Amino acid sequence: RPQLLWRLPGSVRALAATAIAEAPAGEATAVEAEDVVEQVASKAAEIVLKLKGRLVSMQSQLKDPKEAEELQSKGNALQTMPRGKWRKGLKEVEVPDYSQLDDSGQPLTMHVELDPNKDFQQNAKLLFKQASKILRAHEKVGPMVEEVEAEAARWEEEAQRAEQWKEELASGGGGGGGESGGGGLSEATRLAVLATYEAMIDAGHLKRPRPPKPPPDPEEEARKAFKRKYGKDIDCYRSPGGHEVVVGRSSKKNEFVSIKLAKGDMVWFHTDNRIPGSHVLIRAPMDSVAFEDIEFAAKIAAWHSKGKDMYETPVMYCKGHQVRKPKGTPTGTVSTLPPTYSIMVKAGLPSEEGSDEEE
Repeated sequence: RPQLLWRLPGSVRALAATAIAEAPAGEATAVEAEDVVEQVASKAAEIVLKLKGRLVSMQSQLKDPKEAEELQSKGNALQTMPRGKWRKGLKEVEVPDYSQLDDSGQPLTMHVELDPNKDFQQNAKLLFKQASKILRAHEKVGPMVEEVEAEAARWEEEAQRAEQWKEELASGGGGGGGESGGGGLSEATRLAVLATYEAMIDAGHLKRPRPPKPPPDPEEEARKAFKRKYGKDIDCYRSPGGHEVVVGRSSKKNEFVSIKLAKGDMVWFHTDNRIPGSHVLIRAPMDSVAFEDIEFAAKIAAWHSKGKDMYETPVMYCKGHQVRKPKGTPTGTVSTLPPTYSIMVKAGLPSEEGSDEEE
C-alpha cells in the first residue's frame, strides 16, 4: 500500500503514509473505495478551485518589480533637482532619467507627478516608500505564491487522477494496475483512493462519516411514547404500583391536569406551604393507591417546584373532587377543599429519567 503513495501530492503523501502506518488493522479500509471515489474527486476539484482563488488574491497584491525600479529612479532624479525650481502647488515636473542616456551620453527626461504640498525631497521620500512597499510585498508574498502554485499543480494532478478513478468505476474496469477487487476498481486503484481519502480526512479536507445510529430500543420508545401520552408540557409516569402519574409542566397544562383529568377519588398533589410547583395526579382511586405510590408522586411534585433544593419538601395531597378553580384567578391557579394530607419527601425523578430519586 505505501508503494502507491508516491503518486499523491507531497503533503498528502506524508499524511496518508502516517495514517495507514498507525491505523489499527482494517481501520483505514473501514469504508469501501467505490463509495468514496466521487467524494474524493469532488473534494480534490474543490481544493484546486480554492487554491487558484487564493493565488488570484495573492497575485493582486504584487506589482511588477520594474515599477519599483522606475519609482526609485524618479526619486533619485528628484533629489538632484535644485530647490529653487520648486514652488508650492507644483503638480508635475520634468526630471533627468539617469538610467537612460542619449547618443551623446546625456540623460533622457521623464515626467514625474508630484504631491503639490511636498517639495522635491519629500516627494522623493514618498516615491522611495512606494518602491519599498512593492519590493517588500515580493519578498513576503512571492515565496507564498510559489508554494500555492506548486500545491495547486499537485492537487490539479490529483483531481485529474480522481477523474480517471471515476471513469474506471463507471466502466466497471479494473484495468491498469492489478486485479479487480470485484467492485469495478482494481486493487491498486482502491488502495490509492483510500490513501487519498484518509489523507484528506487527516488534513481536515473531509470528515470521517459518523457511525450509523443504533436501532431504537422498543422499550425505550414505548416509555417515551407513554411519557408524552397527553402531549407537550405534560409528563406521564408509571408508579411502583402500576398507576398512571400525570405531571403538568406549564400553567395551562397544570390547569388541564387539575380540572379536566382530576376526577372523583383520584389522588392530586401539590407542594405545600404556598410553594409554587407543578400539579401532579395519580389517576387511580385513593383507596387503591399504596404509600409507595404516594411517595413516588410526591417526590415528582417536589422536584418540579421551587422547593426542589430543600432537604425535604412538604407536599400536600387530596382527592380529585376536592380541587376547585376559583373564578377570576390566573391560569393554573386552583384551590382545595378539606381534608388534605401532607408528606415530607426528598425531591427526585424516577431513575429512568436520569435523575436519582434521592437527589
